[in-house]
Amino acid sequence: MKLESVVDNYKNSTNIQEITVPDQMMQRIRTGIKYIDEMFGDGFTPGTCGFVTGGPGVGKSSLMLTAANALAAQNVMVSYNSTEEHVFQLKYIIDRFGFENPFFVSNNGDIDDVLIQAKKNDVKFIFLDSLQTMGCEKFEAGTRKAMKYIVRKTIDYCKKHYIVGIIIGQVTKQNKIAGPQTLKHMADFHLHLYNCDKPTCLTCEPGTRTLFMEKNRFGATNVTKTLMLFKEGFRE
Repeated sequence: MKLESVVDNYKNSTNIQEITVPDQMMQRIRTGIKYIDEMFGDGFTPGTCGFVTGGPGVGKSSLMLTAANALAAQNVMVSYNSTEEHVFQLKYIIDRFGFENPFFVSNNGDIDDVLIQAKKNDVKFIFLDSLQTMGCEKFEAGTRKAMKYIVRKTIDYCKKHYIVGIIIGQVTKQNKIAGPQTLKHMADFHLHLYNCDKPTCLTCEPGTRTLFMEKNRFGATNVTKTLMLFKEGFRE
């Protein structure tokens, strides 16, 4: 699968010592939430895009709305597009958690239109919720072609504009991304949120969640954080 932002600029062989990493990539974007920033190696790297996955009801949207609010508090322009939950539902969660920082929300099922709006609003951080429920003019939501198109377009956009993209993904019963597994190879990171749902488990308290960094091109992997999900939100 071709990524235009990866192959177009350096098709010919280039001396690596003549290449300069753009200044934009050297400035980490931090949420101010310790457990999130530490998972990504002291913040997010501009120009990167990856997945946040987890089973149904584990709290993916709640966690990412928490990150969106925290980023907005750092004066980062944020866009959160959901094709799973109505904006009223998003606002309900925001109000329940007591979040008061402003960021853009939308219910747009066309990835091309979402990225046009992101550019118009000078967004620096974009959340897409979720991969399996978005589409475009050419491809219907949920199809393999739609998922490949969404991932390719989003990654290219993030790398060309030095913004951060998070694509929330549904998973199979085996906790793998629902869709073509080649998508994971294209992403810069893959963060998974686990929920202990074993009725006989004597270790985990109700509401326990585990964050696990499966892949991270700009930080450590196999990093874990144990969280608790309360009515008021997540706590480490």
